[in-house]
Amino acid sequence: DSMANVEVNFFNGCLLDTKKVPIQGLYECGVFSTFIPGREVPGCFSDKSTGSSISFTLPSLPNLRIQGINVCTVYALSDNEEHWHGAHSLSTEFSNNSKNLKWSYRPMCFGVPEADEDMIWLSHWNIINKLEGGDDVNVSVVI
Repeated sequence: DSMANVEVNFFNGCLLDTKKVPIQGLYECGVFSTFIPGREVPGCFSDKSTGSSISFTLPSLPNLRIQGINVCTVYALSDNEEHWHGAHSLSTEFSNNSKNLKWSYRPMCFGVPEADEDMIWLSHWNIINKLEGGDDVNVSVVI
């Protein structure tokens, strides 16, 4: 199946409505996101964790500035849920512990996994001048 033919249940926080739509990108608040069905974190992500958070130290890259960061989150409905309700939300919280900075993002629209399936949230954060090599960072996902 090509990705062009794949559809996801997409929750629209403005309309409080969920409908099946083709995979698409969402850009808001300096964060680009896309939601696709799946349960594997792509191999290009070097730091991985099971659970709702991960901490790591950014590598020092001489003569290079960090322009942004990519995050991959895999999530599912809990065992006792069959449907996603409007009361649910999805957010990612960043902490740069070295600089005592925190920021978060809660998308207005997001993918809703089918029962017994997982959803992948790929996001790119434009975080210019907030991260440097050697910074200790924590990323948490809240559902």
